[in-house]
Amino acid sequence: RARDLLHVALAAESVGAMQRCLELTVEHLKVREQFGRPLGSFQALRHRIADMTVAAEAAASTSPRSPTFSRWEMKAVLQEFARASRRLIWPSRR
Repeated sequence: RARDLLHVALAAESVGAMQRCLELTVEHLKVREQFGRPLGSFQALRHRIADMTVAAEAAASTSPRSPTFSRWEMKAVLQEFARASRRLIWPSRR
């Protein structure tokens, strides 16, 4: 059970990191210029950003951080993860 919860937590963290990387990449493409034009104006880079956006949305839709999960459900998962982690670290304590 603890391993399952760990995977849930890692998935949620990975989705957050992926979304932040996408935001930073888009911002960079807006600011950085090459050949006198913003990088974001190049079609090949736009296609890559579109692919990254689709991948990020697909990951987010299968993650527990998805809007389909309530705050309380996510809180319950994280609390159970914390309890399971404590049992792994200190097996004699409950």
